Formats: sequence, C-alpha cells, structure tokens
Amino acid sequence: EEELMFPDEVQVNDDENARDRFARYRSLKSFRQSYWDPKENLPLSYASIYHFGSFKATQTDIMADMRDVMDATESRYNQLQEMKNINNDGDK
Repeated sequence: EEELMFPDEVQVNDDENARDRFARYRSLKSFRQSYWDPKENLPLSYASIYHFGSFKATQTDIMADMRDVMDATESRYNQLQEMKNINNDGDK
C-alpha cells in the first residue's frame, strides 16, 4: 500500500552511501534559471515536441484554426436547428 502512495520514493539501505547511490542525478541551483538541454536523454521523436521556431506564431496559427473549427461547428449547429424547426413546423 505504501508503494502505491509514494511510487517515486526510493529507499537507501543502511550499508549504502546515498551520495554514491544518487551520483548520476544532478541537482539544479535554480529550476527556473538553469540551462536545460531539451534533447538530453529523450528519444529523438520527442525533440520536435519541444522545439518551436516561433512560439507566438505557432500559438496564433493554432488559435486561428480553433476559431475556424468553432465557426464551422456553430454554423452546422444553426443549420441543424433550422432543420429541426422546419420539421417541427411541418408536424403541426
């Protein structure tokens, strides 16, 4: 049960030196200001997820696409409502 509650917790044996056990891990003085290589220890396919030529341009393009989708959805919804109204009027 404790394993499920704390899956990332690691036990260090009494006869083991924690400094040696965790020697391959590096600490950061500042998570925000430290250099981070985005491709370090990642599969090559992950590198493209991180890299944007221009984040602002990508964001603008995505938001424009989303507006187009919303407009098309709203237009289709209005068409369906009109069809429903026509069908309901014909039933009377």
